[in-house]
Amino acid sequence: MGERGRVGVGVLAVVLVGAVAVLGARWLLAPGGGGPLRVLFHTEVLRRGLTDWVGGGTMPPPGVDAAETRIHPAVDPPPGADSYAFLQSDDGRPVTYSPCRRISVVVNPRGAPPGAVAVVTDTVRLIGRATGLALTVTGTTREPYRPDRQPYQPHRYGERWAPVLVAWAGPHRIPDFDHGTVGFGGSVALDPVVGDRSYVTGSVVLDREFFADPTHRGYMGEVLLHELGHVVGLDHVGAEDQVMWAGGLHGASLGDGDRAGLARLGRGPCTPDL
Repeated sequence: MGERGRVGVGVLAVVLVGAVAVLGARWLLAPGGGGPLRVLFHTEVLRRGLTDWVGGGTMPPPGVDAAETRIHPAVDPPPGADSYAFLQSDDGRPVTYSPCRRISVVVNPRGAPPGAVAVVTDTVRLIGRATGLALTVTGTTREPYRPDRQPYQPHRYGERWAPVLVAWAGPHRIPDFDHGTVGFGGSVALDPVVGDRSYVTGSVVLDREFFADPTHRGYMGEVLLHELGHVVGLDHVGAEDQVMWAGGLHGASLGDGDRAGLARLGRGPCTPDL
């Protein structure tokens, strides 16, 4: 699949590796205040002030779509499977979505081939079962894919993190689609001052011209599995029997290594401050 971020089915070129973030900025979250300065340095004041300063945006109220404990049971990984890698880790722990928050997925069907929404729904359900995350397709949207997509869009989605977006685009918007790449996927992670870094939303964009060819539509499930694997935090691997193989389209479904990595990604911490 070539370099990270470019796959013949690949990870979003800038999926939040280091300081790079094409899907959105990395922001600092303040841990909350106390003592005589508790009003001036109230948690929400700090969070929003730092967000405006560092990221140039705002954040939703903390805890929207979240429960006090994980929503679905944790998934046990296949024993002995080790063919997986994570896009981002902190002190050896993978960066994850919160298992205590409901994660909506919306589909922009513009440019999609017939039956695409059903394939997305089935694939999201499969990733949800493999991770134990509360991932659900909740509808369609008219939001187009943008490399600089903002993770908080209250005018479009209300006061919550924007849903994970699945969309189709052509090479005029994604030039790499002219060079053998057929998909990108990744997520935005917040980098708190105190606490665990966590993904809050993400995007998948697929090559509408590639999938307009009926002979290519059978690859859609594989490409979506690969890109949604990137969205929840998996990186490429060298094992060809895994869907996260870096070499391109090869007819794979989730292997034991993929499932082991996805199970670990579903066991992250709850992040009530987000």
